[in-house]
Amino acid sequence: MEKHTWLVRIVLVLAGLVLVTAWLLYRGNQNNLVAESQVNTTYRALYYSEHLWSQLQQAKVDHAAYLHDANAQTLKRYRQDIQEAENALRELGLLMRTTTEGYGQIIQLRQHVWSYMSELDASPGTTDTRPLAQTQTPAGQTQMAAIVRDLQAFQSVQRLRLQQFQEQRNRSRRVLLMTIQINALLVLATLLFTAYLIRVYAVRRRQSQAELEQIISTSTEQLRSEVLRHQAARETLQASEVKFRTLTETTAAAIFIYQGDYIVYANPEAERISGYSAAELRNMQPWQLVHPDYRELAHARADARMAGQEVPSRYEIPIQTRTGETRWLDFTAGVIIYEGRQAGLGTAYDITERKQQEAALAHLATHDSLTDLPNQVLAVERLRSALNEAERRHRLVGVVQLNLKRFKAVNDNLGHAGGNQVLQQVAQRLKPLMHGEDTLARPDSDKFLVILSNLVYPGEAARRVQQLIETFQIPFNVEGREVFIKACAGVTFYPSDGSDAESLLRTAATALNRGSSNDSECISYYSSGMFEQASHRLTLEASLHRALERHELVLHYQPKYRLDDGEISSVESLLRWQHPEYGMISPKDFIAMAEEVGLIVPVGEWAITAACAQAVAWRDAGLPLTVAVNLSALHFSSKGLVAHVRQTLAESGLPANFLELEITETALIGDMGSSIAKLNELSALGVRLALDDFGTGYSSFSYLRHLPINSLKIDRSFVTDIVENVQSSAIVSAIIGLAHGLGLEVVAEGVETAAQRIKLEQLGCDLIQGYLISRALPEDELSALLAAVK
Repeated sequence: MEKHTWLVRIVLVLAGLVLVTAWLLYRGNQNNLVAESQVNTTYRALYYSEHLWSQLQQAKVDHAAYLHDANAQTLKRYRQDIQEAENALRELGLLMRTTTEGYGQIIQLRQHVWSYMSELDASPGTTDTRPLAQTQTPAGQTQMAAIVRDLQAFQSVQRLRLQQFQEQRNRSRRVLLMTIQINALLVLATLLFTAYLIRVYAVRRRQSQAELEQIISTSTEQLRSEVLRHQAARETLQASEVKFRTLTETTAAAIFIYQGDYIVYANPEAERISGYSAAELRNMQPWQLVHPDYRELAHARADARMAGQEVPSRYEIPIQTRTGETRWLDFTAGVIIYEGRQAGLGTAYDITERKQQEAALAHLATHDSLTDLPNQVLAVERLRSALNEAERRHRLVGVVQLNLKRFKAVNDNLGHAGGNQVLQQVAQRLKPLMHGEDTLARPDSDKFLVILSNLVYPGEAARRVQQLIETFQIPFNVEGREVFIKACAGVTFYPSDGSDAESLLRTAATALNRGSSNDSECISYYSSGMFEQASHRLTLEASLHRALERHELVLHYQPKYRLDDGEISSVESLLRWQHPEYGMISPKDFIAMAEEVGLIVPVGEWAITAACAQAVAWRDAGLPLTVAVNLSALHFSSKGLVAHVRQTLAESGLPANFLELEITETALIGDMGSSIAKLNELSALGVRLALDDFGTGYSSFSYLRHLPINSLKIDRSFVTDIVENVQSSAIVSAIIGLAHGLGLEVVAEGVETAAQRIKLEQLGCDLIQGYLISRALPEDELSALLAAVK
């Protein structure tokens, strides 16, 4: 009986131990749940902090893009980025409410983020194209630095907490599993001893059956309870595993876990970014994904991190996908315990689009948006590189500045859209002429820069520059219209004309200005005397702005001689500049300058007003002379020309038919339709119209019958050798016949000999002018001449 009592005591002790282990199992399960919750909370905190950083970076990029293009869609994306950042910040606050240290960091971070957003919105206007670092206020830069510091501190704390919680969770799991095993052993032992007691008490039925049944019932209930608790613990562990999988498989971040030299886990986002399946990734080393140029660095950092050394935990790195595409990742690395062993954890966000946007912004900062050619900044950088290479190899460098002549007239007639098409076509024509390391750039609106690298001798550059100029002989096509543009080139060489980029650009510009002022020379090579010429030109430009105010402009008049009756019934007014220091300046020395500095229209309007006033004075003196005024191409294309002529005629009282306006062929070719319409408006006023320098332009003879003109002026180039040259004589004869056929008068310019006069009279020319009759005279001398003739 004592033996059986002893057995009962053992069973009771075992049952008690089962209860104790059951309680320990329950507590262990609770601890595991708490640890799992802490791990999940820390993961979410890291996720939202990474998301906050990503949205702030994206907001900065979108803000910079908006500053550049002022696009409403870009502004909308920027506001969405700010909203996403605020949402991430709010989620971090909710997660960290229960932790004093973490919540304090979030409060501080929130203040810096709000301050940064305010500073970002206070940055310069939407047309500012400077890089963001220059448009952000100093306070905004300080706040961004504080945000980076706070985020790094917060993430460091969270990663340390994550590692601690993961270790605590793993310890809890190991204790729980050990408790389950001990509990199972105790249950088994209890069952064995209970079975033995049942057997004993079955033999000895005389003992208390009720007591035995009570023991059996109690033990069975305890066993059933323990079995249920054991099952619940297993289900809890399974649920925890499901939560971990769900978190990693639904996050926007790519997650890699690697042990030793191989990846042991990769989530779906990692599969999407890399292009490899999870099974393929598990057979790969993590640095195999890294771009070859960065692979050695990534491998070294991974080894150092696993060894516990201090290395950067976050950096941007490119990977090479399965298809060979390069994608950029914002990568954060850490060390965790995975399935009981130390492992490396990599969390990455795809920032390829952001990198592409940054590259596009960097390209815009160094390239012309219209032609995609290098701009002034990149051109200077390329020139410096070319000079360094030339110094090393003892070669020459040629710098060529190209200027498009009359480009403003193209813009005025065809609009900026038409002008832009011309600039794009110019770039396309010049690109194939570049060799090797040559550079073609567009530093200014109507200027192009060519850097000829590695030249052996200057003659090589001369041939190349001539090719550049010859490309402009073919007309450009703008929406079916032919547009003729000429170009001038200023050429300078390293090392003879300058030793650095700035001096070469300056001397090239000086040479270009010399060539632009000389219609007969398209290409101008720099010489030391050009600096004095450039200085003189700058002085004249400054004086020209005050010439009208100081009444320094005057008109001289050259008479037109009628061949049939020998009378002088009309004169051509020619502009002169009576400079107080340089004396009388010819129009060829300042008209082009007036066009460049934007004074040609007011100068032309003054000439019309002065000519009308003089014509009225002559009429009052009994000399009814028609006065002709030359119109430049820019003045003719100006919008206020017709209104000014109408107003001047009205104020002066001059009959309209006593004013003649001379327009060159080249002034009409930009937009023939608009030119004809303006000529019709002038003709409607009663003003006489003459086509000047006929035969030297590009317009077709077929346009003549549509032009409301009264006379043609034969260019002096045909008159000069009309006696000796049969071809010139034939051309003049054809022009006269064509003009008379259209009912037009013909005026021959530049007549200097009696033989030329006789020849023109034989060919049927109506009027002549030139030194044979008289040079251009001041008003008083011409009045005396006319009085003597009369």
